Amino acid sequence: MEPPVPEVSLKNDSGQTVLEFVLLLTVILMLSIMLTGGLNGRLAIRWKSLIEVISWPSDTPIVVR
Repeated sequence: MEPPVPEVSLKNDSGQTVLEFVLLLTVILMLSIMLTGGLNGRLAIRWKSLIEVISWPSDTPIVVR
C-alpha cells in the first residue's frame, strides 16, 4: 500500500487580489474601448445623415472629423 499523498496548499496568496484587480480592470478597459469605438463610428454616420437631410438645399459639403 502506498503512503497518502500530502495535500499542497498555497499559504502565500498576498498578490492574488492585486492580480485579479489588474486583470479585471484590463478586461473592462478593453470592452469599453471596443464598444466606444464601434458606437462612435455609427453615431457619426447617423449625425452626418441627419445634418444632410436638414441642410439639403445647401451645396456646402459636410465633413465629419
